[in-house]
Amino acid sequence: MRCCNCGSEMIEKQHQTYHYLESGLPNVYLQGITVYECPVCDEVMPEIPSLRKLHLAIAMELVGKPDALSGTELRYLRKEMGVQAKTFAKMLGYTPQHLSRIENGHEGISEQADKLTRSLFLMRRIEEASLRNQLDEIKNQLDQIFASFRDRLRKHSDRRISINMPAFMISEKEENSLFST
Repeated sequence: MRCCNCGSEMIEKQHQTYHYLESGLPNVYLQGITVYECPVCDEVMPEIPSLRKLHLAIAMELVGKPDALSGTELRYLRKEMGVQAKTFAKMLGYTPQHLSRIENGHEGISEQADKLTRSLFLMRRIEEASLRNQLDEIKNQLDQIFASFRDRLRKHSDRRISINMPAFMISEKEENSLFST
């Protein structure tokens, strides 16, 4: 793998600990992963097999933690839910400016807003799981319909349609009289 900064060949290092600042949280460390380090410019690039699963695991850790959420943790959960700040502020009963101050660490989060944020995240997860189950059910039903259709096609694929051409042939005069009104 080549370094995206300088183009040098990167060195693979397995079973490393990586400070995952890309999450937007200051305290997330990935343990036991493969990282690539550039010997020239010191660029470090982690190999993350499933970013979506990683972000979900981080979010679930935040939801389950015993102490209050920080502003950056609240922002992380909001973004994982895919909710815009303005909409989320309304959901919490805040102005967008107040939410911004909380997310940027200038004000603390109330106990009610903390609990509501965690609850909203879990409700979203339940809705997503329910939707996935419904989509899986529909996919299974469609698979069964298509399988049945393929079976019927296979059974009937060797049937021939035979038309006795001399009996089918009609004169041009007869054809014109059929289609004229």
